[in-house]
Amino acid sequence: AKFYRKHEMNLLRIPVNGTWCRRLRTGGFKVFDIPRGIVTRVYNPETDKEVIKKQIDLFISVGHLEFAPALKCWSVDEGWYEEDFFEGLSGNGFIPNDAPKLTMDRYFTLIEPLLGKMILAEQPEPVPLLSYLEKFENLRWTIINETGDENVSKFLVFIEKMVSRCRELILKPGSEIYLVLAHGDFHQFNMIWTGSGLKLIDWDDTQKRSLLFDFYNFFFSQLYLKNASLDYPLEIKKGVHQLSSRIAINSPQLSENIIECAELYRVVYYIERIHSFLTSFGLDSQRIVRWVDAFLDFEANIKGR
Repeated sequence: AKFYRKHEMNLLRIPVNGTWCRRLRTGGFKVFDIPRGIVTRVYNPETDKEVIKKQIDLFISVGHLEFAPALKCWSVDEGWYEEDFFEGLSGNGFIPNDAPKLTMDRYFTLIEPLLGKMILAEQPEPVPLLSYLEKFENLRWTIINETGDENVSKFLVFIEKMVSRCRELILKPGSEIYLVLAHGDFHQFNMIWTGSGLKLIDWDDTQKRSLLFDFYNFFFSQLYLKNASLDYPLEIKKGVHQLSSRIAINSPQLSENIIECAELYRVVYYIERIHSFLTSFGLDSQRIVRWVDAFLDFEANIKGR
């Protein structure tokens, strides 16, 4: 089989029967070899080798986690790596639309335990909140200058408002938040139920982020996907307390921080999420507009109570 690159004449050749290929938003392809149980990431030839090396190093570091695909082999110079292929029920199958009770049952039994493991997978890193926010503000003019999209200014206004909100929520000067290992795109479409456990795929945007980034991303993904049957303020409040209780067994300090700073972490999440779309995922105005609308709808819902 042959797969034409969208903007190039050279071909990605797939010589093995039982394979299929998917083009990635971030460039390159993923080739799924079902008989071998292997997924191969193929980078574009022009991709910087240092970028490839950093990603491979990252996947090696998370590959030891029981719910992440292990890296099998790789070549930085040739621009590819192979990882485990997970086969099972897509998260879209066990998180149905318009079934709020089932959604929350699946969240508490399958997803929340995995979130707890993610948070504790690496040593949490305390950072001064204002210093952490500065890196998002410093990129403001760079983003404006690099794109002519008129919607970008709207996104940046939203980020600025959220930064101001964070300053209002700071409990004391020099307040810290915790950064933990975050998947970066934590929602049901990146989950596979294998029968023996829940697995996460697509770790391309994994890095240290605020403590509740993946937690909030799961719930706001439901709003983004128009799964409007959940009582989000109530379920998020319950989720915060349940996750705090789970974390308390291993880290009482983190558990207390989750309760004390839940609102602050939500606002920081808004900033991080929009920033990730402006930098890591590539600019997609319509997609970002939907996310911002989901955030604004939630905030309006809270104020209305």
